[in-house]
Amino acid sequence: MVAKPQNSVLAVGVTSLVPALQVISGAFMSFLVLARGAQYGILIAGMAGAILAFFVLIVGGPALQVVAYLAVGWAPAYALSAVWRQTRSLNLTLQVSVVLAIAIRLLAQVVITDQAALWQQVINQIEELWRQLGLDEQVEVLRSNPEILPNFVTTMFVLSGWLLAVLQLVLGGLLLRQQLDSGADIGRFRDVDFGRVLAIVMLVALTASIAVDSILLQNVGLILLAAFLVQGFAAVHWLHRRAVLPTIAVVAMYVLVLVVPELTLMAIAVFGYLDALFRIRRRLVRKQGLR
Repeated sequence: MVAKPQNSVLAVGVTSLVPALQVISGAFMSFLVLARGAQYGILIAGMAGAILAFFVLIVGGPALQVVAYLAVGWAPAYALSAVWRQTRSLNLTLQVSVVLAIAIRLLAQVVITDQAALWQQVINQIEELWRQLGLDEQVEVLRSNPEILPNFVTTMFVLSGWLLAVLQLVLGGLLLRQQLDSGADIGRFRDVDFGRVLAIVMLVALTASIAVDSILLQNVGLILLAAFLVQGFAAVHWLHRRAVLPTIAVVAMYVLVLVVPELTLMAIAVFGYLDALFRIRRRLVRKQGLR
């Protein structure tokens, strides 16, 4: 795919047409940027976008909307991949990305003056779903504090975009390593570590949110918690790679994510947080000689 630009255009373009394949499209974009550089990524994105817009224009569709849709879908993975390629550090790239996600969330709090109006349709759908699940009391609690749900929806919008970009970035790095047998020197997912500083920032944010009853600080803590969820998954794969955890344990983890997602994801996030705060993997390396 890297050697032939037409294959790159085809792979990125076709997968972008199907919403369910957006993750794959972004992963291809990430792979191309990591393998050939930011300029090559722009070239492929431009060619694929122009071809798709041309066909949409022929059938009388909204070509500009298609171009905007493609740009929004590819931009996060492209940007993170360019940073990763430049810094040669996956950890630094992810740390910068989560700080940027927090900055975007804080900016949204200032720019969006009426979050309830913006997300009213989504909020109505959430309330209806909860009522169908028999959670009428929870709905009434949220209605008694109308700031909670709009802030939460805004945070989840930012957070879902960040998690999608991170997934595309990791998959792109995996493609690079498998296709070109390279990339080992720029970082691996199982070595991801957001660091003790961000772990302390999360603790401070959550403690302060309780002390001053700040919904915004709670949402900042939620974004950081998602970062340590990513680190938790990475730490589990690190332990499996070094034969500390058997394969069946990793399989069981993913099965539990599907069966009881709330408890399992929280447990993984807590493990990732503890790993960042107390450097569990580094301690294992020193004590047991793991590599």
